[in-house]
Amino acid sequence: MSAHLYSRRQALTALGVTGFLTLPAHAETFVVDDQIITDPRIAVQDVEFDFIEGRIAWQDKQGQLWVAKVDPVTGAFMPSTGQGRLIDTGLAGISDSGNGPEWAYGIDGPEIVYTKYTDSSRSAFVLAHARNINGNWYTEVLPNLPLDQGGYSPIGSQDLNDPDPRVKYQLGGPETGSQGLAYRSLISPSWGIVPDPTADAGRWVEKRRSLIVTILVNGVRQVAYHEIDTGVLTQLTSDPGQKNNVFMWEAPEFNHELIFMASVNAETIDMYRFLNGAWTRFNSLKPPSPRPYLLSPEPLVYGGKSYVFALASNGFKTSQREPSDVWLMAVDPANPLYRQVSNPDLVLVRADPEYFTTTLGPWIYYSQRQGSRRLTHRCSTGLGPGQ
Repeated sequence: MSAHLYSRRQALTALGVTGFLTLPAHAETFVVDDQIITDPRIAVQDVEFDFIEGRIAWQDKQGQLWVAKVDPVTGAFMPSTGQGRLIDTGLAGISDSGNGPEWAYGIDGPEIVYTKYTDSSRSAFVLAHARNINGNWYTEVLPNLPLDQGGYSPIGSQDLNDPDPRVKYQLGGPETGSQGLAYRSLISPSWGIVPDPTADAGRWVEKRRSLIVTILVNGVRQVAYHEIDTGVLTQLTSDPGQKNNVFMWEAPEFNHELIFMASVNAETIDMYRFLNGAWTRFNSLKPPSPRPYLLSPEPLVYGGKSYVFALASNGFKTSQREPSDVWLMAVDPANPLYRQVSNPDLVLVRADPEYFTTTLGPWIYYSQRQGSRRLTHRCSTGLGPGQ
């Protein structure tokens, strides 16, 4: 559920990949490569990738936080259980907190942000973070701020050179539910609140101290942009359709202009650019799938192009246990691409798609729900190495 919206070229360079080439996304015939990569005895779930150090972070059903390495060539987890190193315990359950651990980035390197229960009664949440310093992991509960509510479901900022990394989170707790969006520094007591109580679905904007969120306007969820230094909230859309899953990034195919995406009624992924003085929809993504709903979409920037990957599902909500498939879609309408990367011969309940780039190119991962078990799959995107 994490947003990895910083330069993919920086991430590849950090992994030792150089000599970037730009190749057509469909230069060769695509062959599906969808493989289970985790130990079936371990329910590895809601994995989040660290693109800089080549790691995963995740929590198990006992509330334990784990970190493991990712093979820089094959994309396999090392070890296959995902249980490389135990970092912390007492994490809030994902069904309560809304998401598992996430990576945050700043000038001092990656760290992990996550939600814990305040006590054994599980009646309240507290935010925490973990950092690796000289090979040792240190965990800390974030100190209280002058807010009269708890916090949960953190999303870390993604700027590699930021001296003041931040975390966005939901105000509230297990009993009250969401009471709006707030954000805070991970190294100082600075904090703020998005000035609209209906704000939801916030994500950090690439290279900017800003959030892109949705707000309720006349009963319709619209997209808005919030600058945390000025406190200004600006509505960006006013067209029909309930917006969700919003992300904003610099698109290399459009001269690195900011663009943003929004899931609309969970049926299309609409793309927006700033054209003629207004944010304008320039594309609407819908794969040729018999499954009508698009869930858990996220952007992927690689080889000078922007893509979106998502689940095509029979169900309207991610909490539903309906069969789904994983699709990769190109953003630029001048160079369309719709590619099913999951095995079309397997009817599975899939969830939590994420991606990671190795020397062989980007892989898309997803979790297969099978009763109480979770099996992590790795799928080739077919985009190739070294772009």
